[in-house]
Amino acid sequence: MRIRSIRRDDLPALVALAAQCGVGLTTLPQHEEVLARRIEASLRAGTSAAEASWLFVLEDNNAVIGVAGLEGAIGLSEPCYSYRQGITVRASHQAGIFRTLPTLTLGNDLTGASALCTLFLAPAWRSGGHGVLLSRSRLMFIADRPERFAPLLTAEIRGVNDENGSSPFWNALGRHFFHVDFARADYLRGTGASSAIAQLMPQQTLFTDFLPASARAVIGQTHPSSLGAVRLLKAEGMQHTGYIDLFDGGPILVGPTRSLHTVSQSCVYPVATGCVPDGELFLLSNRRLADFVALIAPARLQDGVLQLDAHTLEQLQLAPHDSVRALALNPR
Repeated sequence: MRIRSIRRDDLPALVALAAQCGVGLTTLPQHEEVLARRIEASLRAGTSAAEASWLFVLEDNNAVIGVAGLEGAIGLSEPCYSYRQGITVRASHQAGIFRTLPTLTLGNDLTGASALCTLFLAPAWRSGGHGVLLSRSRLMFIADRPERFAPLLTAEIRGVNDENGSSPFWNALGRHFFHVDFARADYLRGTGASSAIAQLMPQQTLFTDFLPASARAVIGQTHPSSLGAVRLLKAEGMQHTGYIDLFDGGPILVGPTRSLHTVSQSCVYPVATGCVPDGELFLLSNRRLADFVALIAPARLQDGVLQLDAHTLEQLQLAPHDSVRALALNPR
């Protein structure tokens, strides 16, 4: 099982994954033409800089079972909107009143940040550490070319919606200004209408006390299917600082790109062929831009050289004396 850069012939598999993800994963819409454009953008990313976009797939025996994305910068070609949670204080000493009122302010604060996105693993494979490989492989990719990424890394987390795709936050707020249900709004955003929808939303500061309790309860909350991803990203050093998605109210995690655990703690070693039956488990990547590969495999570090078995080297498309980026998953 390994992560690799997406290819054109992965389009049918990507369409099949999109059909399984349901409502709320905006960047993986059930729209073949949009997905084809995303693949083309990923194939071009090796020659562009700030607005580069990459897609990687997780494959098992040549079957694509997951996808993960990475954006060099957000909000540069069209505005990137989010809500920022805040507090407004109202006080009157004469009347003996002191109130702190929670607020939401629409803004573009995260413009220019890099972003982790489009993380989806087929339901049958959501165990055994596959999500770890899928998510952290992107950080290995960043670690080899930090100059291509912004100092701040963001991750928009899927917010709360029910089995029918209904979002309490959208129903209480966005639906009043853009007269479609959440599933339709999410689809339109995924196919390129995000900025247009955001421009119809109220531009003034919102007092959340005016929202119904069902909407207030999900502000900054995570969809159950994304809880594992949030734990992993927080372990890397990302955190929720009050930014939320303006569609479903889900949290937006942020963190300093170069200080994240995988980026800062992974190391580069020359490789050699060896027998490693008792080796440590490492997250490994081949450090390439266009033909990136990452996987988890046992290895042994000896005298500054990382020994890998022949099959692992073949999977990584490496030869002895090439270099590999490695992160020990359970350091001894």
